[in-house]
Amino acid sequence: MNKLKTDIHDQTRVFSIKIVDLVRAVIKPVLVAFLSVVSPLVLSEQLAISGNLEQFLKSVDYGGAKDEKWVEPTAEQEVSFRLMVNAFLSSDYAAAASFGNAIGYDVIEYADTEVSPVAVHYLLMEQVTVNQVEFRGWGVYARYFGGRDVLIQAPHPQTDLYTERQAIELYLDSSSGLLALAGTRRDSTASMSDCTGTYYKSDGAHNTSHPFQYFHETVSDFSSETSFLQLHGFGSSSLKKLKKQCRSRNDNLVNLSEGIKYRPGKNQQSLMLTLEAQIDGNGLIDVCIYGRDTKTLGATSNVGGRDTNGSVDACTVEAEDSAQRWIHIEQSYQVRSGFRAEINQAIIQALDAWPSTTVQ
Repeated sequence: MNKLKTDIHDQTRVFSIKIVDLVRAVIKPVLVAFLSVVSPLVLSEQLAISGNLEQFLKSVDYGGAKDEKWVEPTAEQEVSFRLMVNAFLSSDYAAAASFGNAIGYDVIEYADTEVSPVAVHYLLMEQVTVNQVEFRGWGVYARYFGGRDVLIQAPHPQTDLYTERQAIELYLDSSSGLLALAGTRRDSTASMSDCTGTYYKSDGAHNTSHPFQYFHETVSDFSSETSFLQLHGFGSSSLKKLKKQCRSRNDNLVNLSEGIKYRPGKNQQSLMLTLEAQIDGNGLIDVCIYGRDTKTLGATSNVGGRDTNGSVDACTVEAEDSAQRWIHIEQSYQVRSGFRAEINQAIIQALDAWPSTTVQ
């Protein structure tokens, strides 16, 4: 019986992969080609809201540990989610709303009246909240049309304390084009990811069958120029280890990586090294580079980094080379709690200095 269940699971997974490959390889280019000539549409089926966008996003409830709120998508739901995101990125918000309605998502036009002139953002949000039965915990996503070609990501809200707040602040302050907030805590469910035996299925950074990863892959496919900044946090035991590896005495510590095991060349230039220089320049926070200074928290198992860096199977295979457009930013609690403004300012300065990320 157990073998039969395993065979059925494996066959189902293969079928799901084939369906998703169809979306990524065939449907997506056709959809993008059709929608690329369409300018942002007047809203019809979508919701329109105005107010303080920062407060609105910071009010999202991610649930609790082991609350089992996160639900794994079916193969059909995954296809609908990816099509919704493709339409969303192509500014066809009516089509995005149609695809989204099938999986319980709304497209919201949000006029942020806290800034002058008023800035219009588009959001993808579940139609229900965490306390309702239909909630699936698939994430909140935002788009600022005309912003930087950068996606700010917070895959571990609340468990990596303050990173969800930091991502919102950085998205708004940097005028980045995209924001992704995972829908639940990483430990929402007790079941383990098929990609690893040490992370939960509800962890969007370590499960390829997670809508947070679907969004990442769709954005990465949509534009080969998009840069990704993924915000993380580490605790006191990791701080002690990293300080020793990095030869630092500063509790305000950041560890940067591109998700691969390598030592950056002396004359190499990249967004990550530009960010290192900006953090170094403020004199308040020490910064280390994985592979050069440190040996831990390098994000080599992160499925988003693996995918963008060209892994043949983001679920199981580490990437060999860096695409130099995905950065994993690990931060001590002291940085996340007391120096968010300073680290965010350093990130913005790095984005300003790196040509492909400047606001057009």
